[in-house]
Amino acid sequence: MKTRTLLLLAVACGLAVLGAGVALMVRLANQPAASPPHRLGEEVRVGDATVVVHQAAVDAGDLVVQLSVGGVDDPNGSDGFALLSDGRLLTAASGCAAFTRAVRPCQLTFRLPTAAPRAAVLVLRRAEERATWQLAG
Repeated sequence: MKTRTLLLLAVACGLAVLGAGVALMVRLANQPAASPPHRLGEEVRVGDATVVVHQAAVDAGDLVVQLSVGGVDDPNGSDGFALLSDGRLLTAASGCAAFTRAVRPCQLTFRLPTAAPRAAVLVLRRAEERATWQLAG
């Protein structure tokens, strides 16, 4: 290939990378700002479900979260819960059965990687929405 052809290809590749960078910056600028964590005891609507996190306590290496859920019939409703603890994303070792329209008490249990987590954030994702609760840290 001629030097001129290689230079034109290099310029074209550079412009393509620049265009991709601009597109990424526009996409990031249009994302909604992250909302702060919800308070314990606050009723939160996440998608089609209503959730109230009452309390959380560490018990023998497990984090036990007491909450109330309802507002929708979903046999796999509790699958949307996760715990971010000390940089790890944990799923519930045991948890709520199905969500029902009637609000009912529920308990989630997470096995902790360390006995006393420095930080623990409960996350619920439903229907393209997300809610978080700061439990420790």
